[in-house]
Amino acid sequence: AGVTGLTFGGDVRPYDPEDFHGQAAAPGQDAAHMALYKPGELGLRTGETPMHVVVTGYGSFPGTPDNPSAVMAQQLAEQGVPGAIVEYRRLDVTTTSVDRFVNEMKSAHPDVILSMGKGSVAQIEERPENRLAGGAIDGAGNTLAGGRIDPDHKETRTLRTDMPVAVVENALRGFGAERAVGTSQDGEPSHQSDRSGYLCNYLGYKLADSFGGKGEDRERTTAGFMHITEKTPEDQMHAVLAAVTANQLDWRRHDGSH
Repeated sequence: AGVTGLTFGGDVRPYDPEDFHGQAAAPGQDAAHMALYKPGELGLRTGETPMHVVVTGYGSFPGTPDNPSAVMAQQLAEQGVPGAIVEYRRLDVTTTSVDRFVNEMKSAHPDVILSMGKGSVAQIEERPENRLAGGAIDGAGNTLAGGRIDPDHKETRTLRTDMPVAVVENALRGFGAERAVGTSQDGEPSHQSDRSGYLCNYLGYKLADSFGGKGEDRERTTAGFMHITEKTPEDQMHAVLAAVTANQLDWRRHDGSH
């Protein structure tokens, strides 16, 4: 009793593509992800539909056969957050995979997109740079040509993340001395933005460019990128995701059209 459903249309993969051994949809076939839920148990009000939250991690790339960001994304999706249905994606470490994903999200209009990748420190990447470094090898074994991500703007251009940094910071302060995830507002002078020019920056820039700024179509989706490490605590990342989702739900209730 009280169970209802939600369908995410499109060519989606609600499974880990590297471990899946069943029969997947072939090109040209319709594929969908159906979720069943009880609105009351998600903390929703009468008549509200669940927030659509997408969490992504990256697959393998040279030097990283087991990417912790994919594991973290799957764990967050399995744990869930109040008010939302959480969809997990593992992205290939290629520009083609990122472009396909971002274009799909621009059509799907999810409420929250939290993308993650492996880094030397765990932090929200607040100023992605319009630069793809050349010479590096991507996850498919191809050499990146390098250059501007957006050729219409100068190479040195940076964007501000679409993620609410103050909300993320507030969600992390309660962990005190155990805190392992940083922001520019945590008081640590060592905080520096990622300047590797690799696929993490590429995805962060694409998300900021596609979903940052004003206008209902942009405001209805909050999207951003964070680095994690092998030792990043799951509970801290879950606190971040829950806080960002709650913040977006509050926007929907007070400023959004649905």
